[in-house]
Amino acid sequence: MFAEDIDVFFDPDGLADTGVVNGVDINGIFSNEFVDTFETSSTKPVFYIPETELSRVAVGNAITIKSKAYTVEVEEPPQDGVVRLILSEQ
Repeated sequence: MFAEDIDVFFDPDGLADTGVVNGVDINGIFSNEFVDTFETSSTKPVFYIPETELSRVAVGNAITIKSKAYTVEVEEPPQDGVVRLILSEQ
């Protein structure tokens, strides 16, 4: 785990974007990345969130980021206090 406070990376006044899940704001880092799954390899939208926010999100949830609707497709295991959510566009 990082010795530093990772919350600085999830500050919406800095690097972070705000996603809305079930009416609740969740700060995270949004990007399009190469994702390799069992079925395909392609570029997909992903949203990194602090592990402390994981209880607010589940696979299948709708999430809105930058006024665009997505669905949480995959929730990867936490690494160093951060979870990568792989999204699909709605």
